[in-house]
Amino acid sequence: MMHTASLAFDGDQHIGVEGYLCASTANTMLAEGIACLDSVTAVSLTFDLSKVIHSDSTGLALLFHWLRYAAQLQKTLHFTHLPSQMLAIAQVAGVEELLPVERDTASKD
Repeated sequence: MMHTASLAFDGDQHIGVEGYLCASTANTMLAEGIACLDSVTAVSLTFDLSKVIHSDSTGLALLFHWLRYAAQLQKTLHFTHLPSQMLAIAQVAGVEELLPVERDTASKD
């Protein structure tokens, strides 16, 4: 089965993440995220993951790569609506506190 994912930029500070965040979509999503970060003028951005269907550890690594790249550009990222499986991986790995997640939107089922 072919998995897909995409970013939807709606406005100056909100980026919607859709689809599957896994090994088969990682390179495309990494490139799209970097292009998005390069193109926006805002210094604070929110990535909304409410339309993510599935994520594994690759998706979590992707978020950290976007964070690192944004920091190089002196931009701040926040994440909302992280999938429950992504939060579980972050907790087990001991990196949950490193993610700038809006806590009231942290987990979806």
